[in-house]
Amino acid sequence: MEQRRVPSKIKDGIDSQVGFFQFVGNLFELYLPRMIDLFVHRMSNKNENTTGNGSSSNGAPKYPNQ
Repeated sequence: MEQRRVPSKIKDGIDSQVGFFQFVGNLFELYLPRMIDLFVHRMSNKNENTTGNGSSSNGAPKYPNQ
């Protein structure tokens, strides 16, 4: 294939866009699973702590000083 010379302005623009998308991809890869785990953990704790009788799942009153 014939190689063509790409102007440096275009090459720099493409390189910066690729770098930005790599950065965003790394953020999603690092933090998205952590945020999902946190959300699932919060939702599961909320379901365990609400038993309907004002006490948590371990039998202790929700507001012990009242």
